Amino acid sequence: MASLAHEDVSFAKLADLIEKDTVLAGNILRLVNSALYGLRGTVNSIRHAIALLGLAKLRNATLSMSVARMWTQVKTPHGCP
Repeated sequence: MASLAHEDVSFAKLADLIEKDTVLAGNILRLVNSALYGLRGTVNSIRHAIALLGLAKLRNATLSMSVARMWTQVKTPHGCP
């Protein structure tokens, strides 16, 4: 997330960081290959996925995935919905 805050970050550096987190990498690839983007082929490269998404969408997707992961770890008291 910190690397995404900078506008001058390189896609290669971002790809290297994302590839180290297999869960995040899988989620990014799943997103870019979803029907939302309607691509004809399959994207298998994180660098290609980042180029297709762009920095703003990558930032939003990464933040959303981080928040979702955080909420799945929150424990609620028994009897609460």
